[in-house]
Amino acid sequence: MYFPLDIDTAEGFLIFSMRISEDPKLLLNGLRRQFPKLVLQFLNPSSILGADHLAWSVRQNWFAAKRGILAAQRQEVDLLMRVASTNQISEAFDVAGVSDNQLDIVVTAIGLNNILKRFMSQIRKNFQIAPNISVGDQKSILERTSLPREILRKNKEILPLLLLEISAVRLANKPSSMKE
Repeated sequence: MYFPLDIDTAEGFLIFSMRISEDPKLLLNGLRRQFPKLVLQFLNPSSILGADHLAWSVRQNWFAAKRGILAAQRQEVDLLMRVASTNQISEAFDVAGVSDNQLDIVVTAIGLNNILKRFMSQIRKNFQIAPNISVGDQKSILERTSLPREILRKNKEILPLLLLEISAVRLANKPSSMKE
């Protein structure tokens, strides 16, 4: 799925799920070398509540990068922290990062539209893209947030925004000395 970010600068982002047959960390590093102007990240599908949760996390990450207020030195790490709703880098990698043997992954790519188009063309030639975004178990994702169950039961349609709000508050309270 493609989402526009800024019409004036022709920036946008892609999110999609795919199945791979190689080490995801090696693949990610190779793609980053091939497309150095894109912000690329692979995510563990079990950390994602849904496409809305991921799309809003990417938007929040992009705006933080534009304003120079990332919670980590690297935009890719900040994105993991926002998806995992944590201000701890190690916890973000544990929750939202991919493991060495993980075959089903969610991909995010942020950058200029013309580069995103070339990136997607390459991905389509070499990988099978899933028709929907793979997501995790809602109950286990929400248990990490410590939200009262009453809020969760009454507000299911706004859960992605609640997770985003939790993420923003936790990252805003992160001491700058703890950055990556």
